Amino acid sequence: MGAASQPFRDKDSDAYRKLDELPGRLCREVEREVRGGGTATVQLARQWQTAVLIGIELMIPLRLKNLAELHLGADLIRHPDRRLFISLWENQTKNKEPLDVEVEGPLAEMLRQYIDRYRPALDPGGSAWLFPGRTPDRPKSHDAIREQITSTLAKRCGSRWHPHLFRHFAALRILQHMPDAYGLAQRVLGHKSLDTLMRYYSGVETAEALAHFQRIVLGYQPSRRSAPRHTTSGGRHAR
Repeated sequence: MGAASQPFRDKDSDAYRKLDELPGRLCREVEREVRGGGTATVQLARQWQTAVLIGIELMIPLRLKNLAELHLGADLIRHPDRRLFISLWENQTKNKEPLDVEVEGPLAEMLRQYIDRYRPALDPGGSAWLFPGRTPDRPKSHDAIREQITSTLAKRCGSRWHPHLFRHFAALRILQHMPDAYGLAQRVLGHKSLDTLMRYYSGVETAEALAHFQRIVLGYQPSRRSAPRHTTSGGRHAR
């Protein structure tokens, strides 16, 4: 792994917490402005959009091309019961495998609010792109989304991380919590070959694996009652 992913090597719980909480924090700031008598301006709508972009990458770490080109009704599907699914055909993904995943938790409601309330301010032309660009009927460019995410993370979290690092972050987070879960990381990232994943990430789980092994050993230590009693210098048990 390159130096760019170094911030994710250490289990910095404070940095993890700031990143995890950032989408919700961005949305709460917007809500306070609107409740205070403000309107859903383009600036506020763009901040909500940033929260959605980061939220998707934290929960469903897509490649930048797939993130930028999500299309309402085709790639982001809204069921009558309000559930949301991201659905990509095999010809849309790098590994040529389809993706069909439900958006769950706070991110789902964040997306609903974005689609219904804030996205229209960013798309006066009424396109079907989830993240509309300045050019009519075109999605926001990869460069624009990259800069939107990177500049926000630099300002709010102190690190200028590009979007692809969310995929590194997902793999490292999985392996730090479950050292043997290469198969899970492979499926989350959509790598076709497990060898690819192991080539990039083998070794990052070593510290957690050893810590886990020590907990196993400590769990099987004999109790004090079963430990041998002290003996005299002659080898007989002291009375």
